[in-house]
Amino acid sequence: MWKRCCYLFLAIQAPLRFIASAGGIEQGIDANHRPVAGLSDAVVLHEPQWQVADHRHEQERERLLHRIRRETGKWDDKHPRWKILEALHGFARYRDLAGAEVDRFEDLYKHVPSKHKKILESAIKYDSNFDEARSLLDVNAIVCNEIVSSALTFYNISRIELDDFIDARAGRMDKGLRTSVSQALKHLVRDWSSEGHVERDVTFPFIFDALDSYLPVPNATHPATQSVLVPGAGLGRLAHEIATRNPHLAVTANEYSAYMNLAYRFASSLSLSEQRTIHPFVESWSHARTRHELFRPISIPDASAPTYSGSVNRPLLVEGDFTRLFPHSPHRGPWDAIVTLFFIDTARNLMQYLETIHGLLEEGGLWINVGPLLYGSAPWVQLSLDEVVAVSERMGFVFEKQAWEEKEVLYNFNGSSLYKNGYVAQFWVARKASAKRDARGNGWWGLW
Repeated sequence: MWKRCCYLFLAIQAPLRFIASAGGIEQGIDANHRPVAGLSDAVVLHEPQWQVADHRHEQERERLLHRIRRETGKWDDKHPRWKILEALHGFARYRDLAGAEVDRFEDLYKHVPSKHKKILESAIKYDSNFDEARSLLDVNAIVCNEIVSSALTFYNISRIELDDFIDARAGRMDKGLRTSVSQALKHLVRDWSSEGHVERDVTFPFIFDALDSYLPVPNATHPATQSVLVPGAGLGRLAHEIATRNPHLAVTANEYSAYMNLAYRFASSLSLSEQRTIHPFVESWSHARTRHELFRPISIPDASAPTYSGSVNRPLLVEGDFTRLFPHSPHRGPWDAIVTLFFIDTARNLMQYLETIHGLLEEGGLWINVGPLLYGSAPWVQLSLDEVVAVSERMGFVFEKQAWEEKEVLYNFNGSSLYKNGYVAQFWVARKASAKRDARGNGWWGLW
């Protein structure tokens, strides 16, 4: 049931959303990724040719390759090329890192007394789970290695450079790498599998309806193509759905996490005839209803995934921190709409996010938001819902009160689990007021 009250959200339980969604220092999340050495042999089944969909994609790839040059800026863990190499490292070492966790489970099983083992083995053959899990990790590793191979091609990174990067980190802690890759695989379920529709169908329709209601379809009065930005796009399904539903919109997705971007570029390049199988729940054995459901396969992409042909308007991905990449002004920005889904609470500085969103919108532009207020590990400010609204209005947003909703939303990845994560998420539509005055006769830029 849709609710229309505006009280403070409730986080039922917090999943590992921040590593996967924002994932970086600039966006408020210290994922603490610590690389280790080694590179699995790649089994390449799919080699995208990375043919550009239009000039926007070609130009952005050229800009990206320029930004990630090693000689651009200081070479450290904040460098964009470093972040890509670290993500490549995690995907390349997935089998070893995830396998070590199964080895740990097996070592712990050795402590079970013999009399208890006899019952376990006669009743359910518990010992067979370890080898079965390892075989399923092998399946996941094939996809991870395909992600690596396709990314090396796209980013013009050689195997030698990746090997050297991995070797230089030999012996370092690797828990962050495994967690980030595992979360990326689970996001594939959320965005690109049939199981993920349960979560997508709760949030996407509000966004679609808002775009349909508040952005005019091109006509004699509004002839131009309109632009939509989706920051914190994750694995990109929302941006793709917006683009296919609204061919008159030029959709740009933005994501900070290199783990998400590598997985997205691979998954979005697959056609239905090129489906891949992963076993994303095999690494954690808690909350399982049955062993079969824990080890079950998931196919990506799903049959309803957007497809493209010819010059259809494929979303553009711009990688990096959206507060720095896109030029913005308090008076007039280039975007007709900005859609934030499970995003604004990932900010280190929420005020900077609000300022950037406001500055990127043209006068009268739409800000469509869906999500909770689950702040990260070290946010500079932690605003309540009513404070977010008050501050946003003071900065020049006018909320469409008739387009304000609240709903319980799962953020779970695994529909068969005995454990559920969820939020009372806020759904709203706001407009950027005129530079001269907002609904209260104020303009936040006058404060500076």
